[in-house]
Order: sequence, then C-alpha cells, then structure tokens
Amino acid sequence: MSAGDAVATRATHRRNCSRLASACRSTRRLVRASRLVAKVDSAAVQDGFALYLHGFVVTDDGKWTVVQQGMNPDRRQARRYHWLWERAGSFVDAPHTAIEGIPQGSIVNFTDRQAAAARAATVALANGSPEAVVVEVERAERLVLPDHHDVREKDVDLRRLAAALTVAAERGPADFPELLLTPGIGGRTLFALSWWPRWCTGH
Repeated sequence: MSAGDAVATRATHRRNCSRLASACRSTRRLVRASRLVAKVDSAAVQDGFALYLHGFVVTDDGKWTVVQQGMNPDRRQARRYHWLWERAGSFVDAPHTAIEGIPQGSIVNFTDRQAAAARAATVALANGSPEAVVVEVERAERLVLPDHHDVREKDVDLRRLAAALTVAAERGPADFPELLLTPGIGGRTLFALSWWPRWCTGH
C-alpha cells in the first residue's frame, strides 16, 4: 500500500467512525423518545386506559410520530394518543398532538400546563428521603383528594414504593422526564409523590 493509499484509508475510516457515532447518538435519542412517550401516557396521564399498542414511525432524517392506544376493559372503550416530534418539546408540557376518545371526566394529568409546580415538587421529593415519604404513607389512614380521588394506605405497596424511591434518590433525576424513565416509577408512585404534602397535613 502506498503512502497515499494509507492516508486515504485512514480518512475513510475516520468518516465511517464519525457516521457510526452519529447513527448511535440518533438511535439513542429515538429509543429515549419512544420509551418516554410510552411512559407519559401510561404513568403521567392517568385516565383509566392501559396502553396496549405503541406505534413509533421514523423517517430517514430522524423525524418521528407516535400513535398509541389504551383500553379501558370495564367500559369496553379505547383511547388513542397522538404525538409528533415537532410538538413533543420536553415530553411533559402539553406534548400531545391529539388525544382521541370519549371524555371520562376528571383525570390525573401531569402533562397539563398547570401541573408544572406538581411536576417540580414530585422531582424534589424523589431526590429526597425515601423513608420520609414511606413513613407518611404508613401514617395516613385515608386520603381524600379533590374530584373524588380516594387513596388509601392499603392501596399502596409500601415495599415497591420504598424500592422505587430508593432507586430514584440514587439516580437523582434532574427533571420530570428523567424521573419518568427511572425504573420502578409508575403511576401509583407518581400519584403518591404528587400528593405527599396532603398526606402529611391531612388536607
């Protein structure tokens, strides 16, 4: 191999490595988006519909759209959630392009624009003491929330709650999307965290 060929080979290798690195970053970004969209509609939006379908479509230039569907077997109804990359933003601040389904009344929706303070408080608690939250849940005999949400201590698996909060505290999520991606953090844990001050004060 001549000196010129060696230089050309090294240049080609560098270009290929750069392309591969770029492809890996893009793949990680898309995987994160897919996971986060699913977690938002299964945990951050608590409307009684369990997700059973997740369709993630990507174009060659990295643009994406998601259509996923949830089912409420008791009502025999489905609800469809639509996402578009250019609307998603932070994934937790009014990110949906549309949600199609029959209105079900009041729901728990952490992605509502008015829920920013609740999201911030939830992240702060997740970065704090797991023991403090669990102790307050154990003390609470009954919690009555607005809009007839009724949560009892027996409805919360304290072991799972403690385990999830321990993992969250160790990971130290910087924001609500990172909290959602924390293993073990689901709808019930988010609900308990968001209302923790009310468990403490009783109102």
